[in-house]
Amino acid sequence: MQDKQSSSWFTVFFAFGLFLVLVFGCGWMAVRAWLGPILFPPTATPIPPTATPLPPTATQTLTPSPTFTRTPTPTRTPNQTATAQRLFQQQETQAVEATAIAWRALSASAAGVCLGETIAEAQPYQSGAGPHPVLSCTEGGIICSTLPDSWVYIPPEVDAAAWSPQSLQDLQLVICPKLTMVDVGQCNYYDTSTQKLAGVIKLQRVRVDYQVIEARSGRKLAVFSKTGPQPDRQQCPPTVNLNNPLESNSLTYGINGGYPAFEAYQALRDLLELPAP
Repeated sequence: MQDKQSSSWFTVFFAFGLFLVLVFGCGWMAVRAWLGPILFPPTATPIPPTATPLPPTATQTLTPSPTFTRTPTPTRTPNQTATAQRLFQQQETQAVEATAIAWRALSASAAGVCLGETIAEAQPYQSGAGPHPVLSCTEGGIICSTLPDSWVYIPPEVDAAAWSPQSLQDLQLVICPKLTMVDVGQCNYYDTSTQKLAGVIKLQRVRVDYQVIEARSGRKLAVFSKTGPQPDRQQCPPTVNLNNPLESNSLTYGINGGYPAFEAYQALRDLLELPAP
């Protein structure tokens, strides 16, 4: 009787346990099916390698850069330095000599215009506003110069360089001034011991006769005369030492009131269309 009861309880417990297993198993499967994608996301499936192999990467061969060696600057010896300096000085001297030769040729040709000659290479004069490259040559062509000079004044607002010819081909005009010294008085000097007249300094007024000539044709564009300022007796020194050449020279050359350079400029202003000073 007891064995039957034990068997019955065993069957009951076994059935109940099996029921619990089924209940929990089915519940777990339902929960996993519902919450599985959230709680257990699927893992990525690895991509199998392609059958075609990739081409091998090109191999670059690097060539080492060449090594440059700086050549040291040669050091001059004292003799080499002296030779270089002499060559440089020779070149400077030659350049100065070449300029001087060109100027002498230009000056000599321009001076000939004052003596009635012409310069075929010169530029023809065109009337009107300048610049008109011009040279001023004293009587006989002893000295030629660009403006301004002792004979003709040029105000600062005029570009004197533009009026200065660099060659015969640039030259247009030649101004030929002829100087005359006019005595207007004198200062007398007496020997203090004998009270006799020992020397005289002449007071002279400068008069200049101007000719403006076209270098190419020899045509005279203007002829006029101008007189410098009147000298003053106060310009005479109070005493003169006859043994001093600097003082005694005034006894030979006299004292003048100055050259009419400004007056000449005023006369040339309308002809050359120069600006008013």
